[in-house]
Amino acid sequence: MFFVKFMLFATLGICSFFDLRYHKISGMLVAVTAILLVAVMGWLGVLTLKRLLGAMLVCGMFLCISIITGEKLGRGDGLLFGMVGLAVGLQRNLMMIMMCFCMAFILAVCLYLSRKADRNTEIPLAPIMFISTALTLWRQPLP
Repeated sequence: MFFVKFMLFATLGICSFFDLRYHKISGMLVAVTAILLVAVMGWLGVLTLKRLLGAMLVCGMFLCISIITGEKLGRGDGLLFGMVGLAVGLQRNLMMIMMCFCMAFILAVCLYLSRKADRNTEIPLAPIMFISTALTLWRQPLP
């Protein structure tokens, strides 16, 4: 599982950098990582239909939210949520998503109260996703 964690955090780190710097997440990088995760996890024997369907459900839900909101929540964020779900499983992914949005809310409130942001300020979600995934895996490590 070391290689799975390595691919997960390497991709989250690269996407965090690009999200902070350019407000873009490479869909191609996330897709290639997801394909590699499927191959590696299948080879290790830990890829289950439940894990695969859970990741697809989460990814599809966030991509629909992205389309409905006009990219207020980016498509790259939706792809990242799906990729993380593939790597960590549905239960840990839901925990990570909840933690991610709580942390983003706290950050947004702090920025708003300090007058460094207004209600239209875009907050990069990939770095927060990186931190919340690390905290989730620290609390509930992968087998």
